[in-house]
Amino acid sequence: SDADKDLKIYLPHPYTYLVMKLFALRDRKGDEEKDFGAYHAFDIYRIIAMITENEWNQAVGIGHKYADDAKIREAGGIVWRLFADQESLGILRIRQHAQSTKTLIPKENLERLIEDLQELFPQIVQ
Repeated sequence: SDADKDLKIYLPHPYTYLVMKLFALRDRKGDEEKDFGAYHAFDIYRIIAMITENEWNQAVGIGHKYADDAKIREAGGIVWRLFADQESLGILRIRQHAQSTKTLIPKENLERLIEDLQELFPQIVQ
């Protein structure tokens, strides 16, 4: 129909969705009723896994543009606390969710995830 021609759907950029999920993981990491945030951690993995090259380049640009923003710096702190290495809580939560859903994630994918997150969020806030 003609009405459908004017229909616009707006989706969040993967970078902004990633920021939201980082805060959700931080807020739920100790909540047993919410599976300790494992679903949010797995969403972070999915966002990075599905990002296109064009979206990646945009995300890097967004990160640089807003690098001094308090919330982006805070998100960077979450990355550096929860995704510092293979034994970090964020990675453990991804593995937890993957195991519960019988999803195989190669170790090298998690290593790349850590590198990608640290590249997108180089800011450190304690």
